[in-house]
Amino acid sequence: MTIRIDQLLSAPLFLSPQLVGDQIFFMSNRSGPLSLWVMDATGGRPEPLLPPDVALLTPKLTFGQVFVALPSLGVIVVMVDRNGDELTQPCLIPIGGGRPRPLFGDRFAGQQVQLAELDADGRGSIWVDPRVRPEQEAYHIEVADPTLVPLGSSRHGSIPVGHDADRGRYLLVDEYTGNDTTLWLSDSDGGHRRLLHGVPLDQRPAGRPVPLTGFGQGWFVDDDRSVLVETTRFDDLGGLGLLPLASPEALAPVAVTGAVHRGVGEREPGTMRLAGDQFLVGYNVDGVSWGYRATLDLRQSTMRLDQVLWGVGELADGVVQHRHHDRASGRFAVAFSSALTPAQVA
Repeated sequence: MTIRIDQLLSAPLFLSPQLVGDQIFFMSNRSGPLSLWVMDATGGRPEPLLPPDVALLTPKLTFGQVFVALPSLGVIVVMVDRNGDELTQPCLIPIGGGRPRPLFGDRFAGQQVQLAELDADGRGSIWVDPRVRPEQEAYHIEVADPTLVPLGSSRHGSIPVGHDADRGRYLLVDEYTGNDTTLWLSDSDGGHRRLLHGVPLDQRPAGRPVPLTGFGQGWFVDDDRSVLVETTRFDDLGGLGLLPLASPEALAPVAVTGAVHRGVGEREPGTMRLAGDQFLVGYNVDGVSWGYRATLDLRQSTMRLDQVLWGVGELADGVVQHRHHDRASGRFAVAFSSALTPAQVA
């Protein structure tokens, strides 16, 4: 293999780490194009998992996840396009590496598929832009026995942003312009969408403004009677809202307490549910990433920031490009960079 001189003079990137047991899977350009690698969690020599002619898209420019390792199924789901055409397809490779093969055959050939999220059991959701008609589509998927279940379609997104525990119900977002969104509920038994909150574009009175909701990720809480959702409805810098499913028009703010950072803090999208009422909440504070372990208190309608995960110590004064929580061990893997260092895995 020929090594270019610029590869020797510039530090490689380490992006989108996923901690699984005693291994870390990640993306890197250490061999030239962005590819998929694995190494021991304690360090060591990374090993490539994709052929050298397969390049991955930059994760910052894609929606959802570029890859997910599924050790229990012995495979990795990786999103691959063809020579940079950005028509990404969900593909499988063995957990030890190999050449990608399409998960759903040619079902989505010529279409752009985005992996919204995927759990360790191989169940998740995708968002599809068919590129031949205006309606975009959402699907529930299962990897073990490749399965597609329609969740609904829309000309304005139908983006899957959350689900209940058994994935019988999904939350979908339609987005018309920046922060102008509506929130929908869909079941995985027929893909019927029901409006929860907001005013669809075709139902708006002419000349009458509507509140900008800016919906993001959502989670079923309170024994699935309510939805916690990211929203800009109450704060342009981002926040959280609580929406009872019995009266979804009654969206109420969730106060965030316990922050220790100083300066202007914009809430980073991608709040993560760790377990039960435990969440990961992130902020961009004057260009610096801060992450907190937080507890949701439904009685007080507050999110209490309990522990600083990054923003201090060795992970201070920099940017967290991606973070992953290993539920089995409770550990985190992050890609961290600063003005002095390129993105590295920590």
